[in-house]
Amino acid sequence: MVKDKRFREDLYYRLNVITINVPPLRERREDIPVLANHFVRIYAAKNNRRLEGLSDEAVRQLEAYSWPGNIRELENVVERAVVLARGARIDVADLPSEIAGATPLPEGVLTIRIGTPLAEVTVWLLEETLRVTKGNKTLTARLLGIDVRTVSRKLERQDEADDPDTAAQS
Repeated sequence: MVKDKRFREDLYYRLNVITINVPPLRERREDIPVLANHFVRIYAAKNNRRLEGLSDEAVRQLEAYSWPGNIRELENVVERAVVLARGARIDVADLPSEIAGATPLPEGVLTIRIGTPLAEVTVWLLEETLRVTKGNKTLTARLLGIDVRTVSRKLERQDEADDPDTAAQS
């Protein structure tokens, strides 16, 4: 636009201090549940609604959708769902038809952004496997091809990392 003389060059350089490249939401599916729950809290409070969040199926449908409108579209969809929710949780029936009808990702498929540190991937894979196995450490260890003691040890390390008091003592 500066080149075409449709935007003031001096203003461009004043505004162009730091460039942050954020991939579109469809490339960051792991962010969808976090963002959606954040918007649920905001709009439930704003609309005086008591909601427990989103059902697992609703989250799967949100993750399956391509989000051409990016985060603003997600925010609008969640705001609408908060207002229209019939139960204590937002369910698939509370979502617009184009999202409710999106083809969900196959169960057990994780999307990991290139460049994610291996330590984060390991923790995330362990937590997701535990979620799917409903906390069964033995089954989790078997599925991941590791010893059950390794699962326990990694969970202990993660708990220590999450606890500021423990981290300060180390």
